[in-house]
Amino acid sequence: MYGTEPWYYYLFNLLLNFNILAPLALLALPALLITYVWDNKRLGGPLLSTSTAEKEKDKELGTRSSPLTLLAFRMMPFYVWFVILTVQPHKEERFFFPAYPFLAFNAAVTLYLVRGWLETAYVGITKSPYQASRTSFFQLFTLAVIVFASAVSISRVLAQGYYFHAPLQLAYELETKELVRVLNVTGLLPPTPPPSPRKNKNDEPPRVDLRPIRALNMTLCLGKEWHRFTSHFLFADGINVEFVKSDFDGMLPRHF
Repeated sequence: MYGTEPWYYYLFNLLLNFNILAPLALLALPALLITYVWDNKRLGGPLLSTSTAEKEKDKELGTRSSPLTLLAFRMMPFYVWFVILTVQPHKEERFFFPAYPFLAFNAAVTLYLVRGWLETAYVGITKSPYQASRTSFFQLFTLAVIVFASAVSISRVLAQGYYFHAPLQLAYELETKELVRVLNVTGLLPPTPPPSPRKNKNDEPPRVDLRPIRALNMTLCLGKEWHRFTSHFLFADGINVEFVKSDFDGMLPRHF
């Protein structure tokens, strides 16, 4: 009824919305395994007890969960959500919203692990942990990734607003211009209140009372664009929003 999408739909969608963070999130588990093999100290290793009494208590309670296991379990929600939605034939962007925090978490973990690889390689080359602690390269690497992801994300938000603001602009033009013109032509426009003696040039113009529009029983037809309809709250009371019946015969909420 609603159509299907190919298996790679969410891959492209996440790349569009999260840019570099999407591949970082998908690579979180492989990165964790690489760190476990190559840089196990980065994960803290096993939780060691310091006193003899604590060591004896650990023997009684058994081995504790390793940081690797705990971190792997915290990464799994993103992968579970991704796999479940990918195997579903019908796919929509909004279905992935609940997993966005998991995506951000996995991406942050991957960034931390990659930075650890760079630190380990740097120490291996320079043979000096002291120099690794003094250099600002690793901080700049993390900052560069965050700044890049933020810049591209902000560009995406601005592009969405710039290229797809038409429905909001339509509602604004209708309320501030067209309805005022209709009230003026029909003689229903209330008298404008006198200007304030302390009027500031930055003051907003007085709002027009649109309640008399109810007497006209007007209908706003949006054609077949029901999927671009914003909200009844953006239209004045008394404006009936209607649509032309389209070829779509699926379920729609009332009043469509």
